[in-house]
Amino acid sequence: LEMALARRALQVEKDRLQALSEISNALNRSNADFQHLFPVVSAHIHKIVRYDMAAVGVFNLSARLVHGYTFDTSLIPGVFSENVTVPLHQSITRRLLEDHHTRTFTREEMEVQARTLPRLRQALDEGLQSLCTVPLITPRGIVGAMLLGRRDSSRFLEPDLDFLNRLASEIALSLESANAHEALDREKERLGALREIDAILLGNSDLEALFPK
Repeated sequence: LEMALARRALQVEKDRLQALSEISNALNRSNADFQHLFPVVSAHIHKIVRYDMAAVGVFNLSARLVHGYTFDTSLIPGVFSENVTVPLHQSITRRLLEDHHTRTFTREEMEVQARTLPRLRQALDEGLQSLCTVPLITPRGIVGAMLLGRRDSSRFLEPDLDFLNRLASEIALSLESANAHEALDREKERLGALREIDAILLGNSDLEALFPK
């Protein structure tokens, strides 16, 4: 019996490492908008960790906002399947800014939080019973959070949390890279527009015609 349990534990760990490797490879190969990566990631997570609701929140700390994105489009539609932006103080992920630790919540704990968090209240009304929030952290700091929920009261166990924490590091780096590419593209567009304006000004000496009083 002990040998069988040991073999089972070894196989589970192999499956987790394989899933992490496949996710890492997929993220490294992709130059797409980070939202397009979520189905790839969620497909592998489902093989390891069971969940019924899933979303990713991306922090905009300067504006004190959380941009929420659908993480798994194969799930039953609900509050977690809506792409929305909410004030940071109205998100259950706000606590992650303080301690940067993965947290789990029971239904009773969420009921208390939901008194001031409308979207959490909606998720509870849709059947959410157990929740896990995982910070997405890079060397530059926290960039967001991954949320996984269940419609039964079973809590996420330590092996699940260990896997999700390792996965979160991969997602965070990919998200930071995608945001950097997006910012670079915006800067290129801005510089292109400035060059066009500069060319127009240099090619037209009649500024009064361009800028009538």
